[in-house]
Amino acid sequence: MKKKLDFEQVFILGGTGQVGHRLIENLISDSFELPSSVKVFATSRDTKNGLPEGGLAPTILDKAKKWGSRVTWTRFDLEKTGPAFEEQFKTLEPLLNTKAKTLFLIAASYTNVEGCEIDPTLCERINEINTKKVLAFFTDRYRSKNVFFSTDYVFDGESGPYKEEDFTNPLSKYGQSKLFIEDVLLRDDLDALIVRTTGVYDYLPGSKNFLMQMLLLWGDKKQTTIPSDQYSNPVWAHELALATLELLALKQSGLIHIAGGEYLPRDQFARQIAQVFNHDKSLITPILTSEMNQKANRPLKGGLAVDKLKRILSWAPRKPLEVLAEFAKN
Repeated sequence: MKKKLDFEQVFILGGTGQVGHRLIENLISDSFELPSSVKVFATSRDTKNGLPEGGLAPTILDKAKKWGSRVTWTRFDLEKTGPAFEEQFKTLEPLLNTKAKTLFLIAASYTNVEGCEIDPTLCERINEINTKKVLAFFTDRYRSKNVFFSTDYVFDGESGPYKEEDFTNPLSKYGQSKLFIEDVLLRDDLDALIVRTTGVYDYLPGSKNFLMQMLLLWGDKKQTTIPSDQYSNPVWAHELALATLELLALKQSGLIHIAGGEYLPRDQFARQIAQVFNHDKSLITPILTSEMNQKANRPLKGGLAVDKLKRILSWAPRKPLEVLAEFAKN
């Protein structure tokens, strides 16, 4: 049975990312009851001839061509400053109907954990200041249902996997910036849905997610050092997007964790990738996080408990091995 999404227009900030494009794909699939009259808008840092452009994975461009007129692409860049940033709102106003029931999904952010630590001003501008401004724009003008994607980096990694009600204590600027928006929504928007997730991956050539980085390096027979003490439960972007939309169909709000079905260290995840894609596991060298000389501190025992998600949906994302095997078949 198709699940009904009770919205008249949908706006996805960050439509060309691994989560954003999966949200679009699921929205217009047969899984959801979304009439063709519902307008779906998605942003890219640049567009050309009505399609996204600029540094995106070729697979996403191919999908965008197939989606055709079902998706309207528009430029929006969270990194811009001053008048250049504010000017972007003027380009959105002619596209959107202020009287339409609006779903606003924030699938864009500055996710470079090291970059956030090295340049905290840039991190604050993208993940805090400008994200808050866009939220305010959609909330005030369109009374939107807001969805924000957060991270297990809001925790300190002392005792994961974490439940929704567990105490937050981010160790990095990236985690702090995500918690900032969480706090804004929890204080000012009780109807918002905050999805915490972890270790998002996808088979997406041209993407920089962990899976694709490993396959690229091993394809060149390069040795890789992978932390053996960073635990999480990685999740496939498709299942993250699907679970998010099912939660919206059930009119859920508040904090909900969406993560994969196996809690494991990163080097073990790497070995699973090597196993399924027939790469040499001897190319993987385990290393302790303390030996990596990284600028940003990572939550070692991170990850997220998904008991709440299972109670609501009666399912949760699968273990990586199951998903990887599916990739290898296709």
